[in-house]
Amino acid sequence: MSKIIKREYPSQPIVGVGAVIVKEGKVLLVKRGKSPSFGEWSIPGGAVNVGESLEQALLREIKEETGLVINIGKPIEILDKIYHDEKDKIKYHYIILDYAGDYVKGKLEPSSDVLDARFVSPEKIDRFGVNESTKKVIEKALEDSGKKDERIATETEIISSWNLKKARWYHRAIKESDFPGKAMKVLQPIIHGCKSILDIGAGCGALSIPLAEKIKYVTALEPSKPMMDIMKREAFKKGLKNINFVNSHWGKVKLPPHEVVILANVPGLLNDIGKFLNQLEEIKPRLIILIRGVNPKNDKFYFKQLYPIIFGKTVPEKDDYFAVYSYLHRHNIYANVRIISYNLDQPFNDLEEALKFWKVYLSLKSKEYDQVIRDFLSKKLVKTPNSLIARIPKKSAIIWWKINKV
Repeated sequence: MSKIIKREYPSQPIVGVGAVIVKEGKVLLVKRGKSPSFGEWSIPGGAVNVGESLEQALLREIKEETGLVINIGKPIEILDKIYHDEKDKIKYHYIILDYAGDYVKGKLEPSSDVLDARFVSPEKIDRFGVNESTKKVIEKALEDSGKKDERIATETEIISSWNLKKARWYHRAIKESDFPGKAMKVLQPIIHGCKSILDIGAGCGALSIPLAEKIKYVTALEPSKPMMDIMKREAFKKGLKNINFVNSHWGKVKLPPHEVVILANVPGLLNDIGKFLNQLEEIKPRLIILIRGVNPKNDKFYFKQLYPIIFGKTVPEKDDYFAVYSYLHRHNIYANVRIISYNLDQPFNDLEEALKFWKVYLSLKSKEYDQVIRDFLSKKLVKTPNSLIARIPKKSAIIWWKINKV
């Protein structure tokens, strides 16, 4: 039987455990009902009793405090918590090991040890007054959760549109890309003085995040939940609280008026640009910004070379920014255009990951062409000390015009 040791004025530090429990992208917070953190919001956990292993203690504490059953992930952080009384004597001294954790089952029911408990979106955690050390632990756990999700993505997930795997790949490319910086250099003087922006098809926040650092209010509309989850984590890491995250398709949800609308590299919505512009009237923007690729002959992902080898045909060509600009001109919209050059290099851990990437984007499910693609990529990808890189130089046109209200 475990023995409970004295917690106030202990003769030695007490070992404690905690867990960042994630469920559908949200983090479990509890409001402490006992000293030394009475009334504060934190992650659940408690002291290890004599005779318990760390994992046994953590599972017990989570069950007792919240009623939930979890899977324990890897250790995230080790923290010292030392509290002094009014005479400067050490009243509490904990050494806490915080773990990552995933919700498995159970109904969330706070116990007598906690006053309240709830799952909270990462971008809303600051509203609960969580201390800085705990926020850093949560941030690390969310990052590891994303990496784990990437490793266990199923084949079914991989072939769906903007699923977890594709979202992770894209985010890695954006993190290495100079696109956000170069785009913002053009956008800043254009949006100067504006207070609200709607970013349609915001992806993982390539523009929403830097825009929110400059503008009072940003709405990020993104239909892909994996993309949205990445964007929320990035906003949380930067302490941004002025982004309204809307996980929906354009046209499927009612949005309030915004001064500026941005549509960046979402060509599907521009297939019928007239319809899209008519739908924008409900948003009542005074400035519209479209970002569209330049040069339809650009060989992104080496498709022009791979299509003849695998499919025996050339890759279909697509319209670029000039089709959009020409439409606007024909309809008496004389837009401004600025073309930027940037890199959207795609990093991979190894050749096998690169093979999976190309099979996804070529919609190949069988292994028939695996060796052909491996041989091709082994000659194309650039080796670095820690990864393989697909060099992808790109150009985009930033097209913008103001709406003259009658």
